[in-house]
Amino acid sequence: MAFMVAVFGYGLFDRAEVHPARRFRGDVHGVAALVLCLGVLLVLPGAFFQTSTWAGWLLALASACTPWQALTWVIKRAYGLSRNAEAGG
Repeated sequence: MAFMVAVFGYGLFDRAEVHPARRFRGDVHGVAALVLCLGVLLVLPGAFFQTSTWAGWLLALASACTPWQALTWVIKRAYGLSRNAEAGG
């Protein structure tokens, strides 16, 4: 939440820069959905099977990182594609 307030509240991104991330594109948002599904799959062994403590912590840590990886992917691809379109390439 603090990240969103910092980014949009202080005007780091204006409306023209936010629009490409909101437009659905399969190559952008489809990959982000797969990354989020991977995070869910990483949590399932700890939920249904007896895992050791270190394995559970590693799986939880990897799973907790996937939303940020998905967000990074969307921002990187959406803004990279919009900047390339503006440059004519």
